[in-house]
Amino acid sequence: MALLGLPFDVLTAPIDERPREGETADGLTCRLSQKKAHAVACLVGESPAWILAADTVVVHNGEMLGKPADRAQAREYLTRLRDTAHEAVSGVTLLNALTFTQRTETYRTWVRMRAYSEPELLAYLESGDAMDKAGAYAIQHEAFHPVASLEGCYANVMGLPLCMVQRMLIEATGWALPALPETCDGALGSACAVSLGTFDHASSSHQPLRLVARLQALPAKG
Repeated sequence: MALLGLPFDVLTAPIDERPREGETADGLTCRLSQKKAHAVACLVGESPAWILAADTVVVHNGEMLGKPADRAQAREYLTRLRDTAHEAVSGVTLLNALTFTQRTETYRTWVRMRAYSEPELLAYLESGDAMDKAGAYAIQHEAFHPVASLEGCYANVMGLPLCMVQRMLIEATGWALPALPETCDGALGSACAVSLGTFDHASSSHQPLRLVARLQALPAKG
């Protein structure tokens, strides 16, 4: 959110994140983002504040992979994801704490993992970074750098699709916000599809913005 130039506070509201039987990734992430937003709204009470909540899940071969329950499951997830493709699906809810009006949208990024070695996988598990991440990985982890390439928003794989969030805020508030693609490029170290000129503006204000270009493989870190 700092990339949008907005002051913000981080509040946590623990909720039950278990999926319901037959629930889709879109349905799960939307429901959980709404539950998080409502829980935080109860904490802040009626105030002229905007609450932004998000939830992200990894979908691999039709199965949802959330945060691993333990190290064994984290290893299982990373073994399954290695050298294959999956989707990172995020649900985002923007809630007005004063009027309790809300809007919720989803965004998907296609991700291809590299063929990391077993020692690399084990070293990443040893770092402890995998335990609170959907799919048991962080795309931005410099030592592990698990992703080979992606289609869509890099920030979405981190857990918050910033371009979509920016649009939602502008449409809800009318705020003038800074140009985001160039800012993302500098802060995240990843060439944004928006700044590459491959940004597809959705025709409906209620549809997520789509970034549709295949990006070059992320460089290996030394």
